[in-house]
Amino acid sequence: MAIILSLLITKLGYQSVILAPTTILAKQHFETFNKFLGNKAKTLLVTGTTKDDYDADILIGTTAVLARKEGLVKKPGLVVVDEQHKFGVKQREELLSEYRSLFKEKYYPHFINMTATPIPRTIVQSLFGDLEVYALNTKPKGRLPIKSFLVPDEKKASGYEWIKNEVEKGAQVYWVCPLVEDSDNLQLKAAKSTYEELKVYFDNCEVELIHGKLKEDKKTDIMNKFSNQQVQILVTTSVIEVGIDVPNASIIVIESAERFGLAQLHQMRGRVGRGEKQSWCFLYTSPEVSDLATERLNFFCGSNDGLKIAEYDLSLRGPGEVYGVRQSGIPNLKIASFKDMNIIKESRKAADVLYKKGYRSIELFS
Repeated sequence: MAIILSLLITKLGYQSVILAPTTILAKQHFETFNKFLGNKAKTLLVTGTTKDDYDADILIGTTAVLARKEGLVKKPGLVVVDEQHKFGVKQREELLSEYRSLFKEKYYPHFINMTATPIPRTIVQSLFGDLEVYALNTKPKGRLPIKSFLVPDEKKASGYEWIKNEVEKGAQVYWVCPLVEDSDNLQLKAAKSTYEELKVYFDNCEVELIHGKLKEDKKTDIMNKFSNQQVQILVTTSVIEVGIDVPNASIIVIESAERFGLAQLHQMRGRVGRGEKQSWCFLYTSPEVSDLATERLNFFCGSNDGLKIAEYDLSLRGPGEVYGVRQSGIPNLKIASFKDMNIIKESRKAADVLYKKGYRSIELFS
């Protein structure tokens, strides 16, 4: 959709800006756009290290695009923010206001958020009419639903053995940890110590470690090895949450899963299931996991629908402030509850009908 809209905007004489939260994802989008568009539009990849400036129809990059907007963006017609949950409320509003101010005519560029899992605040904005939601509910041809399981402690050893057998058959694995290094205060799995453990257990295959503290060229080198199947197990943090596309990877293990939000878990699960193989997601928890966290993770394992997961997340932790900056928390409602999603949706539809008929006042009900 973003490619088609960008081409249309180009034909109308305006520029498109595609923003991604990471350099890896920005590069992936840049390659995809060039593959589909060819010479139909000029594209420019903008990251923190980009030096050359030239006129481009489509600017693809990280927030480095904003830092250099005066020289790059002259007639913005479309702004697309991919993985919108990775940007804060003020940051997303800044993206919109900055680009609105670049062009002096009285118009606003089209602004689109793209995500596999809307955050609760976004769901509520759509219910209040601030956002129009368009959902792509079909998977690419040949892809199977990912099977997800919350693994109890007594089955972890057999789970390791099962994964070892799958790796010997050619499977590739993401092994996600919430921390880079062990903490004295938090009893959570860390990527570095897990990497050392897995190198011993999976001694018949190549295990690598990637995290956000590594230099960009090192991360790129490791990801290229994983993509080329030179690495079978990739121990990582949530740095692989977005922008990683390795069709052969079919297993993801998430340690201390209760520490991640539902949107994050769904995004990370989306790193597998990108080919035609059956894919698997295994959630491991810390010893002192709460009943609420267990309930939340069980719901996640029972659904592959990002919108339903977001609605469930909304019912648990609230939308935050629709006109403020908080992205979670239950507002003070006298009657309604954000758990009543069906009632809210029906109310929104009824309000749309009344609005189109010309009603603008509460006097309708007096």
